[in-house]
Amino acid sequence: MLNPGLTPELLEKYSNEKFGYGNPGLGENPTVWFLGPEEKGSYEQLQERVQAWFLVANSNENFIDIEMFHKALDVIQNKTFADYYFGPNNVTQRTWKGIIEVLFGFDDNPIPDLNSKRSYQRNSFGRSDSSNCIIELSPYQSAALSDVDFDNKENVMKAALPNRIKKVGQLIVKHRPKVVFMHTKAYWSNFEKVIAEAEGLDTFNKEKIQEAGNFRYYQGYFSFYALIPAPSFAIKGGPETWFNLGKEIKRLAVIS
Repeated sequence: MLNPGLTPELLEKYSNEKFGYGNPGLGENPTVWFLGPEEKGSYEQLQERVQAWFLVANSNENFIDIEMFHKALDVIQNKTFADYYFGPNNVTQRTWKGIIEVLFGFDDNPIPDLNSKRSYQRNSFGRSDSSNCIIELSPYQSAALSDVDFDNKENVMKAALPNRIKKVGQLIVKHRPKVVFMHTKAYWSNFEKVIAEAEGLDTFNKEKIQEAGNFRYYQGYFSFYALIPAPSFAIKGGPETWFNLGKEIKRLAVIS
């Protein structure tokens, strides 16, 4: 059973339009994308998250400002949780912290200390005027997908994936990101389909996916794709783990 107000039509619209946060870039101003399988969150929040998305998003908009989304969620939930991640005394979110460490390495900045990561998350992570974009294959958060009311996670993902893969490929063609970081090894086959969709089904050559240490990469016509095995950037390993990954991918990528 769906929550009251979560009609199949609304969920279809959400699935077709909601892809992520930040600045997807365009033309001569490409950005860096991070593509994962899904967000974290609970099933109980699904209706509120859908409402918050459409409070912020304009018609058919695929990316919104991450702080604006959390503030809209606060309005619906009557909370002040957005300050926890984006206020003056914010804390770092574990997955975002790893992504930020990658970005510091990719941008040739020094290894960030905690204050630098807090400041970046507060001001430059997933923002509409930032240099990065956070995108997901699934329109729903992971706890929602595993809830019994969604039958099971695998079936929901299978139903959503073909259209989502096609649309993500189209968004890559439209925005031409510098690099698309794709994380979670279990989804590599789906990420390869995204690359094929973006690069052209007739021109994509899977044999051109190369190995580099513990990740794979594919140099596309406009974008560089890095397939990262870790299921989450929240995995520990010290800040140098993700920082050095960012530096190495910057070295390998041929960015037009």
